[in-house]
Amino acid sequence: MPTTLRRALALTLLTLLVVACADPETTDAPDEEDDPEVEATPQPDDDPGEDEGTLEGTLSGDPLLEGGCVWLDTDEGRYEVAWPEGYDASADPIELRDPDGEVLAREGDGLRVTGEVNREAFTICQVGPLWEADEVEAR
Repeated sequence: MPTTLRRALALTLLTLLVVACADPETTDAPDEEDDPEVEATPQPDDDPGEDEGTLEGTLSGDPLLEGGCVWLDTDEGRYEVAWPEGYDASADPIELRDPDGEVLAREGDGLRVTGEVNREAFTICQVGPLWEADEVEAR
């Protein structure tokens, strides 16, 4: 097979793959309405007025999701948090440690986090928008 024909075929196959992956109608993912075991995750609104300020919610996570993910559950939905320098979140057990290494919060504990949303960032967990935190305090 000539090289030009192989390249054209490879490009066509790649294009079909990209289109198939981008079209949600062609995926085999379970539909949340059809599968009672699939739980919908509320997502924060896209209102730009909510992109900075203070979030209040509870520390939550899943040690099995992508090797362990931690997030903040709020009334508006889930936010993944980029914690301030020195803070360390772990998913097994789910907890947040302050810069001194002391446990600040465990799963279900309330937190108040100031900062802003980075809607351009993507993380491995992808549980909600990424909130870049400046300050954290236990509630």
